[in-house]
Amino acid sequence: MLKSETEIIDGITFTATQFGAMRGFSILGRLVKTVGPAISVLSSANPDSEVSELAPAIAGALRDLDPDVALVLAVDVLMGTTALMTGPNGVQALIEISRSNLDVVFNGRLMTMFKVLAFVVKLNYSDFFAGSAPDAALPSLTP
Repeated sequence: MLKSETEIIDGITFTATQFGAMRGFSILGRLVKTVGPAISVLSSANPDSEVSELAPAIAGALRDLDPDVALVLAVDVLMGTTALMTGPNGVQALIEISRSNLDVVFNGRLMTMFKVLAFVVKLNYSDFFAGSAPDAALPSLTP
């Protein structure tokens, strides 16, 4: 069963659901290939970190990244994550992040986007970064 988690990041409530195994494996391969150095920055980032703490590390890690590749990868990682946002009139809207509405959620909030990327990466790959899969996920090798 896929696990969902909710986190309030910069005043917006985000909910993400783990990727299925095939999607997760595919995205992990792309992450390692394109943003390997940034993965450790994003996976260890505290969603409540200040911009001044994260920006230098992220900028250095992403310096040679093709912007078009970065955009497609970011959208693929964030796709399906929802944002509960309150508009200027006080009305709340639940927005499922996609390429067509990425600007709606993150316009003027680029660092928020990095924090949400970190949240989704942690949700999906915490066992990978810890060095092993959780014991409950491993099949028994004894008859």
